[in-house]
Amino acid sequence: MRTLIVIPARMAATRLPGKPLADIHGKPMIQWVYERTKKARGVDEVYVATDDALLKLDASTGRQLWSSPLGKGKSRRLEINEANSRWDHYSSSAAVAGKAVYVGSRDGCVYRFSLSTGAKLRTYCASDMITGTPVIEGNRIYFASFDKSVYAANISSGRILWKRDVQGEVPRDLALVDGKVLAGSRSYDLVALDKASGRPFPADRALGMVCRAHCFDNGLVMRAVGDRMIVAPPLVITRAQIDELVGKARLCLDLTLADVKARGWF
Repeated sequence: MRTLIVIPARMAATRLPGKPLADIHGKPMIQWVYERTKKARGVDEVYVATDDALLKLDASTGRQLWSSPLGKGKSRRLEINEANSRWDHYSSSAAVAGKAVYVGSRDGCVYRFSLSTGAKLRTYCASDMITGTPVIEGNRIYFASFDKSVYAANISSGRILWKRDVQGEVPRDLALVDGKVLAGSRSYDLVALDKASGRPFPADRALGMVCRAHCFDNGLVMRAVGDRMIVAPPLVITRAQIDELVGKARLCLDLTLADVKARGWF
């Protein structure tokens, strides 16, 4: 296993443009960050991710080894309090697999670069920007987009194997667990998709009611709305009560997962 550090460096920050180069006691901010990475043990690779390029640095000296462009963004990032903001103040991190590094871009594509030279090997594209980190397993890459879809593609050929509409933008990272691709979308759903086919978890199994039963058995009132679980804590609540509520919710979700696995659903 390799250990890598990715330093985000958005030059086009709306509140403080050029922030990574801001002078702090005689050094640009990004230099302070890099110098902190040198204190970490066992770091193999260091990358700097900007809005339009991925750079690889020598982990011991900070010397730039290569820089590769990421394309032009689909839309201009706006302040999150502006009426037309897409709340897109995220950036993909880099994922390393084999001899390549993968990173999502605001131009709507995931780029695959050579680890050694930074040469572009292939792109895997959606129809809107990608701000979450892709997931790689074997010869497949999984990624999601602001076009409200999750994708699987063949790494070697670039062919899209499946595409699933999840009814909302997916701004953050995917996860791959027990053969399922997990995606949190702005439809307020956490969606589990079969990694081979992209099919979602069958709604007719009433998973929400299974979870609700575990909640009631453990003294937690949680409402099932389809497969969504909703909890409404009181407006006046202590820290200890919050800890108790979260602990019970975690327990009930773990019991639900164990239950559906035992039934062969997951």
